[in-house]
Amino acid sequence: MSIRQYYLHCASSYLNSVILSLTIMAAILGFCLILSIRVPFGLAAGPYLFFSFWQFQGYLLNKSQIAFTSSENCSIDNKSDILDTEHLVVAFAPAQALKLLLFSPEGIMVGEIKESREKAWRWIFPDFMDKRLKKDFFLLDQQGVMNARITVWEKKAKVFDDKGNLIARYDGTLKRGLMLPEREIASLSSGSKMYTDLRLKKENGFVLSQYQTGWMKSGWNHLFRPNTPILSFDAGANRKNRLFMLAVLTVEYCYFNH
Repeated sequence: MSIRQYYLHCASSYLNSVILSLTIMAAILGFCLILSIRVPFGLAAGPYLFFSFWQFQGYLLNKSQIAFTSSENCSIDNKSDILDTEHLVVAFAPAQALKLLLFSPEGIMVGEIKESREKAWRWIFPDFMDKRLKKDFFLLDQQGVMNARITVWEKKAKVFDDKGNLIARYDGTLKRGLMLPEREIASLSSGSKMYTDLRLKKENGFVLSQYQTGWMKSGWNHLFRPNTPILSFDAGANRKNRLFMLAVLTVEYCYFNH
């Protein structure tokens, strides 16, 4: 998938939401009209019209982004290793809990984090109840090969490598975790109160990774929106450090686009 295809998918989802909302509104008003039930128009139609307007803005936003993103801008031959890349561009797709898409700066999806099992009934399951369910997330590369498994229960996560070995734990309440077997401690902190700037640090203060919005390299702005999140890794961060940061994002952004 390229970033252009992602915008096309998002635009289609927003448009379908508009159509569905207006269809439900028309059905309710038609039902009231047939049964001669008088209800205030604003009360019956207002929420659906507001929701439709809001969704239509999302449709227009994605359509405008598509106009600036031609298929030639995205390098189809990009073969970036998801765990050996300095910068990753992050996008969220609608999901029952989380579907986190990872793009290279060239606009090609190099990996994703998604639940191992998805069930349709969970789309309407209340968040406060769904959060109590234990979930397994897979980190998949471009070819769909699993690189890691992240098990999340409430605000805690365990990270397993592709061989099933436990390599890290993270507590979202304490904002800190442990990498195994070295028992290396890492903590999450915010570098700004004005915009998103999450930093994963070692005990000595060394920044292993940074998740930030509000900045975009000039060479990337023809592909991505200015406020698109960027995940950056220090050159000294190893694969385990990178997996740990991805587990942190899985916990912190679960239900971000539910």
